[in-house]
Amino acid sequence: MRSWLFGCVLLVEARGRFWDIFGDTDNDPLLFSLIPLKDVPSELLPFIHIAQSITQKYQPSWSNKKYVLRESLTNIQVGHKKLLQPGKERDLEAWEIEKKEAVAHRKADGLVLAQVLSAHERHGRDIVYDKIDLRRSDIRRRLKQLGWTEEDMTFSLSKHRNEYRVLVEQPRPLTERIWTSIKPKLTSLLEANRVQRAEDERLDHMEERRSHLVRLCSEFKDQTTPELEIQVQRPDPLHPNENPIATIRFTTPFPSSSCLLSWPFLKDLHETESTIEDMEARFEADREQIEDLIAKWQLCVQAHFLDQLRQGLSIQVEPPQTTNILTNNGDPFVNLSDELKLLLRADSLFYCKTSESSPNGHTRPETYRSILVIQGLIGSSNSQSFSHDFLSTPKLDQFLMYPEAQELARMLLISMGRPHASFLEMEAIGRHFRCGRCHEVGMSWNELVLHYVRHKNLYQKVREEPQQLTNDGVTYKNIHDPEIQPTRPMVKFCLTPPRIYGGVIHLEVCQLCQKIQFIRGIVALSKPDMIQHLLDVHRIKKPKVEKHHAARTFPNLHIVARCDEYGFPLYDCEGPEGSSG
Repeated sequence: MRSWLFGCVLLVEARGRFWDIFGDTDNDPLLFSLIPLKDVPSELLPFIHIAQSITQKYQPSWSNKKYVLRESLTNIQVGHKKLLQPGKERDLEAWEIEKKEAVAHRKADGLVLAQVLSAHERHGRDIVYDKIDLRRSDIRRRLKQLGWTEEDMTFSLSKHRNEYRVLVEQPRPLTERIWTSIKPKLTSLLEANRVQRAEDERLDHMEERRSHLVRLCSEFKDQTTPELEIQVQRPDPLHPNENPIATIRFTTPFPSSSCLLSWPFLKDLHETESTIEDMEARFEADREQIEDLIAKWQLCVQAHFLDQLRQGLSIQVEPPQTTNILTNNGDPFVNLSDELKLLLRADSLFYCKTSESSPNGHTRPETYRSILVIQGLIGSSNSQSFSHDFLSTPKLDQFLMYPEAQELARMLLISMGRPHASFLEMEAIGRHFRCGRCHEVGMSWNELVLHYVRHKNLYQKVREEPQQLTNDGVTYKNIHDPEIQPTRPMVKFCLTPPRIYGGVIHLEVCQLCQKIQFIRGIVALSKPDMIQHLLDVHRIKKPKVEKHHAARTFPNLHIVARCDEYGFPLYDCEGPEGSSG
């Protein structure tokens, strides 16, 4: 009988001790008297009562382990073993029926007991909750008599909330002695909560004013800084599913929302305590002043880049011409200043300086527009966005003229028959540029110029260290020089290669480029491209496998994350048998 009651208690004990914490159970006699269900022989499972749950002291609430009493299992094992002897088959059958019925009765009785205990627990909890409610109501009544309001006693997520609840949310009756003891503590917490609530309300109101001010500035931008929208005819062949006419928009510089709100005048507007209506009235009254501030900011941004360009101009540069721009109204740039027209040229290129004083093979040239976009200098695209806003003050001194890129861009534009094209036309082409002198495809205008910058730097390095190539028997010609094969185009247009990820791809690796010590990347091409590369660059008319090129296996990635300073990819390859290439 004691074992049966113990099994029932195990079934429901967790209900009554749900607040237990984990303790030291290594030497606990109760845990020693239990055996996990997984350790019970399967043939004895139908004849023994199984505890569905135990207290959290012995098992976390999320565990679904089951147990049996060690004493019960021992008795079952002894009885079962005695009846396994020959001639006792009928006794064994009767024993099994008896034990199964006993288990069924225990489960039924355990369920009844669990229901009784659960009801008792609920009743006990209700009594506790009623006492807590009574104490809380009494305390709140007394506090209201002292002048405290409902708002003062609402702590929400305040840092003082737990301290307040410890004093109030208790089942212990509120006596005069207890009230006298906790009253000073409650008063201190309520005073702190009132101050915190007032500060929260102040910040909420300031955020409302800020959001409204950002909307006003966004509307101001739309009214004073219209977009330049042009239609550009794309060259063939491009992607068959793309529209042959691209719409390109250009917006002159405009401060981002965080930049605007950092200016003392506008900062004062949203930080000064006032209604939304009063703030908007002040904004409208000082609209002319705001417009002047923004105009000065715009001139400052534009002047920096103009100064950079003018310092390096040794030839007369004309404004951009509308070679492929479709318009019914004449020149779309007619209303723009001469200064802005100069910045719109496709060969007006800059770079962002780092710790080095001059750009290197990794330094991507940037157009005026790309810098404005990257640096957040065209205003916030989302008037309600603050967390994604850019720095309030643009660090313009980090952007310098990129003479080498300008020179090569000018050469490319001439070869394309568009010597005075704007970068807006180049952006319309997107990533459909292809180098006319090598295998590189799927580039934007900035990337195409960078490609030529890298190969110019590479050939300069070759000329600086000719002995190394001579010793290795390597010839390296600058196929990207316009003087070599002058009738061959410098730029082509192409379909953008599809992006295929996963698997492997088989390419040919140039064994001659591998010998050039300062080329850290791998020149890996399709076989036709490799044959052309060996002919153009190394003057190999009859290439030999392994001597001049070798088949290797690469990860099939359309975009290689790492390249060397000349743009050649850095990644591992495998030979035909899986050896490292």
